[in-house]
Amino acid sequence: MYRIFFEFSLPVQNFILAMVYGIIRSRSVIEQQIGIVLNRSTSLKDTCKNIYRNLKRKFLYIHLMLIHMKKAAQDIKEETPIIMDASDIHKQYATKMEGMSMG
Repeated sequence: MYRIFFEFSLPVQNFILAMVYGIIRSRSVIEQQIGIVLNRSTSLKDTCKNIYRNLKRKFLYIHLMLIHMKKAAQDIKEETPIIMDASDIHKQYATKMEGMSMG
């Protein structure tokens, strides 16, 4: 992780570290739970706004996903089985699903 970590600016590095720490410490990916364990000097509401604002950075999402895909691709060999269950994804009347788009 540290090799890719230094590709980001210092504020983004601090945000990534805070998120990793917050997720591990809170055992949750919920913004408010992470904000509570970060124990910042600002109010919880401001901390959550800051988390949300940083999570909306499209370049961060794209860059982290590319790094993750490159790392995962190293572990996939020709004989590695890849299994996908598309039945969970198909929702006939859904126009937008959480975690399925950047929009």
